[in-house]
Amino acid sequence: MKIFCKYLVISIFLSFRTFSQSSKTTLNFPNAFIYEVVKGNEKSEIWVYHNPTTGQFLYVPNDDMVKGVVGSADGTYKTYAQTEDGNKVVFRTIIPKVSEKSTPNNRLKYINLSKKINGSQGQILSKGFTLNYLKTNEIDTLYLSTQIKGNANVLYGFSMLDGDAKLPNSFAFLGEVPNNQFLTEYISKYSSVKLIAYESNPYQLDITVYKSIKNK
Repeated sequence: MKIFCKYLVISIFLSFRTFSQSSKTTLNFPNAFIYEVVKGNEKSEIWVYHNPTTGQFLYVPNDDMVKGVVGSADGTYKTYAQTEDGNKVVFRTIIPKVSEKSTPNNRLKYINLSKKINGSQGQILSKGFTLNYLKTNEIDTLYLSTQIKGNANVLYGFSMLDGDAKLPNSFAFLGEVPNNQFLTEYISKYSSVKLIAYESNPYQLDITVYKSIKNK
């Protein structure tokens, strides 16, 4: 009986150790934001994966050299990439503004409009706002929702990255809107963005082979 109990304890320990190692080398993202982006005559989709528990976001650009870009609420963005000589590296970028507390923006004005999006995560209600640009005298329309759990600054922070890791400028609302309000629609003179769905769509990023970290 003692031998059996000892074997059982060892088995549980090894199983827990294996799970812990696996959880450190694989990042899980159970949900996905799916946006439709229109610019001129071009229409495309952008997927950004989300883990509401860890607060992390994942963007997988259309680039064979980039496995994925992971953003965290502390303003750290890690790009898992492959160099030209085949090395697997991690480029780290820190955007301090992501972790800063949001302050009211006088240029953001509420308008008495609302929209609803139906999806697997339930109905998402968003409210309409206008954003005034004083230098150009242009006014954009935004729809924002507080029903999605997470720090929206992390999503908007992707627009401040470089190269293929960067989201379009139509997501550049870091510091412009409160960090608890996610973009569901954006309408401007030059482009538009619309959230098609926020749904369960699991994605796993294996980061086992990425050893070195380089700051950008």
